[in-house]
Amino acid sequence: MKIILTGSTGFVGSRILYSLRSEGHDVICISSEILKGIITTERYFALSELIKGSKPEVIIHTAAISNTTYAQNHPEESYQANVELPIIMAKIAKENGSKLISCSSDQVYSGFVGLKGIAEDEELQPTNVYGKHKLYAEKQLTEVYPDAVSLRLTWMYDMPVYRTKTNENFVLSLYKSALLDRQMQFSLQDFRGLTYVRSVAENIVKTFALPGGVYNYGSENDQNMYLTACGFLEEMGLGEKIPELVKPIDSAKPRNLSMDCSKAKSFGINFEPTAEGIKKLISDYPGLF
Repeated sequence: MKIILTGSTGFVGSRILYSLRSEGHDVICISSEILKGIITTERYFALSELIKGSKPEVIIHTAAISNTTYAQNHPEESYQANVELPIIMAKIAKENGSKLISCSSDQVYSGFVGLKGIAEDEELQPTNVYGKHKLYAEKQLTEVYPDAVSLRLTWMYDMPVYRTKTNENFVLSLYKSALLDRQMQFSLQDFRGLTYVRSVAENIVKTFALPGGVYNYGSENDQNMYLTACGFLEEMGLGEKIPELVKPIDSAKPRNLSMDCSKAKSFGINFEPTAEGIKKLISDYPGLF
């Protein structure tokens, strides 16, 4: 299958690229430099012609400004990258009859409290710029190209891989803290799914058959972040050091970003729960833990 991939040097995109090529797909990567900043009419047509000439069956759009703090401090840049660019990709995908898979985020659920396992059909009012932009982009994609798919990804984790970008993430932070004997604090009122990024990549081909719409895409987690951290440390063989490495705290602002992924499951897309994902990572890095 011929596939266009944006953001192929990023944390998610690089893993997706490796997985797709390992499965024998013909993947053409569009440089992030081509996609940065304001897409003028001239740039739009150049991008459109580039994609048209490639004749992709699927376009996977992972390029984004995903740092929530940066997006908060630079809302105009965030809007360009997280709203305008996905809309452009949707228009081009529609023009070419290509399936569009666009990456959204669990940050659309920021500000949602009181319930675990949030489904896609909830009324949402994100509290941060990144979440607001991602939610607005989802709605615009549906209007521009009803066949487009938006995947709401959780916070993802992996260990550093040679010549591949690895963002600071939950597991890496725990690992560094253990090496430095540095204690971390985790809220008892903070709920969120965490997903092994390689599982995200391995499931991506299954998303090509999804009907257009929005899907929660990642691992479910019914434990708070403190218990999640304890579980991960146990699997790392550091159970005896839990009191030294992690401290439970009460949060003034409870948070729930935990997703109900039943919709994706109904189409055969299954992720290991957050508590099990760490076992998969450990098996992929023998001798590290």
